[in-house]
Amino acid sequence: MANTLILVVEDEPIIARDINNQLKRIGYDVIDDVACSGQDAIQKAKETRPTVVLMDIKLQGKIDGIEAAEQIRNRFSIPVIYLTSYSDEDTLRRAKTTEPFGYLLKPFNQGQLRATIEMALYKSQMENQLRESEERFRQLSETTFEGIVISEKGNILDVNETFATMFGYESSEVIGMSRAEMTAPEYRTLVRKNIMSGDERPYEVVSLRKDGSTFPCEIYGKAIPYYGRTVRMTAIRDITEQKQKEKELFRAKIAAEAANRAKSEFLANMSHEIRTPMNGVIGMTGLLLDTELAPEQREYTETIRNSSNRLMTIINDILDFSKIEAGKLAIEPIPFDLRLAVEEVVDNLTAQVEEKGLELIVDYASDVPHRVIGDLGRLRQILLNLATNAIKFTHQGHVLLKVNSEAQTDGSARIRLSIEDTGIGIPEDKLQTLFDKFTQADTSTTRQYGGTGLGLAICKRLTELMGGQIGVESTPGVGSTFWLTLCLPLDTEAHTPASLTSHKPTESHAAQTGVTTALAERPIKARVLLVEDDITSQKVAERMLQKLGCCVDTAADGKEAVKMVDMLPYDVVFMDCQMPEMDGYEATAEIRRREGDTEHVPIIAVTAYAMKEDRERCVEAGMDDYISKPLQLNDLRAALERWVAGPGSSEPSETPDK
Repeated sequence: MANTLILVVEDEPIIARDINNQLKRIGYDVIDDVACSGQDAIQKAKETRPTVVLMDIKLQGKIDGIEAAEQIRNRFSIPVIYLTSYSDEDTLRRAKTTEPFGYLLKPFNQGQLRATIEMALYKSQMENQLRESEERFRQLSETTFEGIVISEKGNILDVNETFATMFGYESSEVIGMSRAEMTAPEYRTLVRKNIMSGDERPYEVVSLRKDGSTFPCEIYGKAIPYYGRTVRMTAIRDITEQKQKEKELFRAKIAAEAANRAKSEFLANMSHEIRTPMNGVIGMTGLLLDTELAPEQREYTETIRNSSNRLMTIINDILDFSKIEAGKLAIEPIPFDLRLAVEEVVDNLTAQVEEKGLELIVDYASDVPHRVIGDLGRLRQILLNLATNAIKFTHQGHVLLKVNSEAQTDGSARIRLSIEDTGIGIPEDKLQTLFDKFTQADTSTTRQYGGTGLGLAICKRLTELMGGQIGVESTPGVGSTFWLTLCLPLDTEAHTPASLTSHKPTESHAAQTGVTTALAERPIKARVLLVEDDITSQKVAERMLQKLGCCVDTAADGKEAVKMVDMLPYDVVFMDCQMPEMDGYEATAEIRRREGDTEHVPIIAVTAYAMKEDRERCVEAGMDDYISKPLQLNDLRAALERWVAGPGSSEPSETPDK
């Protein structure tokens, strides 16, 4: 009760003194100078600022107790308790509109007096706290960049200035309006449903401004207490800029996808345009070398073939890197024998090693599994690139290819493959950029040893695509060790003893090679249709197939090929994909349509395109196999043996009657 100062307003002096005495006995501080009129009460409230005013309703003078209470409440925020014995209905109705903090009916006792005052003080405290809370809310809502609206049953009670500005209204104009009125017609049902359900999750609508224009916005709301009742507070955020950025991003995405498609088409066309003439150069050179040549002529022709092969390596590097950059190079895991793959890489390098007088050593550790799952072609490409570099930069000594297991589980193994040489080595300051595209340790190296500087960049990208790591350790004048680690799923758990061997063909190996060569030279008697529009490529393929023992017919486009397959029972068709009139895909589809379910002639795609999508398209068109240009005699023989006859067979395959 300390610090509770009470002003009594009573025009009957005896009653006023009695009330003051009761208040003092309870322990309240009292203003001794009792106010006896409404005007006097307002003045004393202004001067003394009491905690509570006890106000007689029936006061003499121009201002009665009800009007005085209303002014004191509105001007000074002081709670008022009415004192009354009896009043008419009209007076009581007026008293209720001023929202007093309590009533005391005369006569009242000390307990009633105390209880009413304490209740009034409690209500006043709660009201002040609510007022402060609402003021803080108002300040926050006016400083936010979001529009804030308070609504009850969908009707607006209050808004902040941001909301009014956002919708183009004065704040006072929107009070009483329906939230749905400020929403584009097609979204009004959604807004009403959200309000009725009390859903607090954000959602997007299109809102309607006063001038009829619309804008996208994000809305989220929740129930809050507001002046003693529960209402809905909704925050509205203008997302016009966000939507514009989304549109720009979408347009950029479409443009990027179009650019990517254009890049892919360019790569495919470049592959075709480069490989087609290279097919003629390399193919014709190979055929020329199979004829009787004078030593000088043979030397010149060998030079042409070697130069063509080096050019083809550069072209393949550039196309591979372009495919990687375009995201068009995919990893294709298959089960394979890792040890056999390593030995095949070594076999391919034997001639280079012998020419330079080096020793090529393979160290395949005993704990390394043989059967794994991975992209055999890409792994072979990496090892060939690294090993070829090692041989190129090594003038004496050896090149060592080591395969070790760093860790194994029941289902996979982390395998480290390293290629060590005793070559010229690499300066330490060049190691960090060695795997960057178009980079070599020294520009003088490019002049002396050749190369585009793409090989190691391709190795790095391929290793990363397979989920592995690649690196190098080197000492100038001592040598270098390039390594890569791959985590490969296991195909089987088979292991074989350790092997540390120098790669020099044994007698048995030579004998076996002789048998293989003899088998390879046996003719494959088959009737072949060659479909090719480029005259040079047609001549190359025709001569190669004839050299293998085939009887060859040619067609210059797809339409001609369809007619010839209808007329003659071919054992196999070699089909170029890119041709005028009707291309190879369309021709294959038409041949398959005419065959029905009883016939099936093997169709092998022959194309200068080298993209994964091209192989997939060949399969979808109904082709059975795929070989790419420039054509190699061994590739043609292998394809014929797969689809016409087994290795070494000299009999034509059976063909269905037409």
